[in-house]
Amino acid sequence: LDKESAESEKNRFTVIAKGNDSGAIALALDPFVQHGHVIELTGKTEVGARVMVNGHEVPVVGTDGSFHYFTPPLRTGETLITVTAQDTKGGVNTQQQKIVIQ
Repeated sequence: LDKESAESEKNRFTVIAKGNDSGAIALALDPFVQHGHVIELTGKTEVGARVMVNGHEVPVVGTDGSFHYFTPPLRTGETLITVTAQDTKGGVNTQQQKIVIQ
């Protein structure tokens, strides 16, 4: 309470129902395409989601959630490619695939 009045200033706020969201968001990957030591990835996630590939943010995600990314050159041998999509509500989906560079 304020010292000068019986009530303090009123605050307005909005409650947004979260619902029964499982936390996972859509993430579909097309088959990877190898170009020497570089891997080309394409796929689709939810509109507005961020996409990371092995810790590198995909710079452009289309307005429909589609993305296209080329990895930096990878070393010879087995490598694990990790693709993570995250939306603004905290929903996450991660997929991993092992590839072998000859």
